[in-house]
Amino acid sequence: KLSGLDKGIYAISVVLNTIAENTAYCKYLKELTQAINAMIRDGLKMK
Repeated sequence: KLSGLDKGIYAISVVLNTIAENTAYCKYLKELTQAINAMIRDGLKMK
């Protein structure tokens, strides 16, 4: 059985894991920004 402190720590870890899962995509934002900037700078090439 978890004590009050243990329950609190567990609840915090659950919330932090949820935040980590929901923000994992942020690591791709720099690449997306660079790709969009290249499209703005160079235009789109159509075949």
